[in-house]
Amino acid sequence: MPEFDYRAVDGNGHSTSGRMVAGSANDVVARLSQQGLTIQGLQMLGTAAAPAQIPGRTLQPIVQGGQAQVTPPVIHPSSQTVNQPMRQAMPAVSNLVSATSGGQYQYQGAPAGLHKLDRKLTGFFKDYDLWMLLSQMGTILRAGIAPTQMLEELSQRTSIKRKAKWAMADMAKFTAQGYSLADAMAVYPEIFPDGVVGSTRAGEAGGYLPDALQHTSAQIQASWKVRRHYLWTALAIYSTVIMLPMIPVFNGGSEALGRSINGGETTSSAVVQQYFQGFLDALMGWPLLGLILITAIYLFGPYITGRIWFLPMRHTASARLPLVGRRTRLESSRELSFHLERLSVAGISPYRSFGLAAAAIPNKVYRDQLMDAARPMREDMPISQVLPRHLIPNDLVDLVRTGEMTGTTHEAFQQIERLAAGDQQNVENFLKVKAWVWVGLFVFGISSIIAAVMMAQFYDVMFKAIMEGT
Repeated sequence: MPEFDYRAVDGNGHSTSGRMVAGSANDVVARLSQQGLTIQGLQMLGTAAAPAQIPGRTLQPIVQGGQAQVTPPVIHPSSQTVNQPMRQAMPAVSNLVSATSGGQYQYQGAPAGLHKLDRKLTGFFKDYDLWMLLSQMGTILRAGIAPTQMLEELSQRTSIKRKAKWAMADMAKFTAQGYSLADAMAVYPEIFPDGVVGSTRAGEAGGYLPDALQHTSAQIQASWKVRRHYLWTALAIYSTVIMLPMIPVFNGGSEALGRSINGGETTSSAVVQQYFQGFLDALMGWPLLGLILITAIYLFGPYITGRIWFLPMRHTASARLPLVGRRTRLESSRELSFHLERLSVAGISPYRSFGLAAAAIPNKVYRDQLMDAARPMREDMPISQVLPRHLIPNDLVDLVRTGEMTGTTHEAFQQIERLAAGDQQNVENFLKVKAWVWVGLFVFGISSIIAAVMMAQFYDVMFKAIMEGT
């Protein structure tokens, strides 16, 4: 089992150093990041027969943002057994991207000593509530408050939904036992989607957890604002479709009114009574069932399709629809660039950075594609060789390649993120305009046609009744 000397800083900028026995350099980075420390330098000492570290000697970094990358030591399998004292002190990090002796991706479960947590379903959780929850979590953690204390505090707040409060209390118990915040989040997939869990895990590994939560909160807020405009579109569609079962109902009332006129009814009360009686008779049957079904779909459809079982269908549609798909691609590109930039600055190796950033993508389609691209990646491969061209164009990939040559990789990813954010904003503005176009189309277009059909039937019945009565 090799030993590693490390140098790191905490969230307040205080430096610390020490020595740790671990199966790989990735294990050292993972354990220190769970303690809120950011790696500044790391050196593998080798076996016990290796020369002792010279006091005051500068540690050789594996990867440092803004500097040329240094070839890391050979990464040993992270499945090796860690000595008992170290295992007891080690926080849990599930689904870490570690390496075999061949340098390929391998996704591990929770470390020995901590069992895998089972997922719990809670039901539909609104994006607005998740946005507010993540924003508060990021703000509290930025103040230096521990995750367990933060979760206990949130579980007592009345402004948070009851299901989220129960989840917060449960998550506080998990983090107190040594599980990471990302592991605790993964227990509740309907509150914290996989992309949110991946973003949290990347933030823990890179030492920028509060920024990761705030960034994810802003991304969810942007998505919610776009969908909020389409709530009016959904209302316009509902108000139009609900008129279709009413066509035969209004026709039945008109025929009853015509019969009352031909029958010689002279009192207005009798005419009105026969009209509504004909209206109700025509309503019974399939028109009433149609009204109930359409209303149920409008009211409860989002809660049903919002469940985790429909997630692949939703994400596939988001990735393939023309304009929405473009926004999804830009959002994925932005998320990937954000995390790769922060992880490169934190000193995480390229192959592990790519795996962590890929797991933070919100859309399942693109997330799975990136995770598949990460698996064959080797330790000595630069990120520019595995960047997906359908998310990041060739000219931007060349920026990353230049950054890898000059030690400015993080600046290249910052530029890609800014470009993706600008394009995403333009697409979102166009989507908002398109939502109101659809509202106008249904309210003043299709609804007007249906209303004209109803009026034509009414006047046709009235014309026949008047002609027959004369």
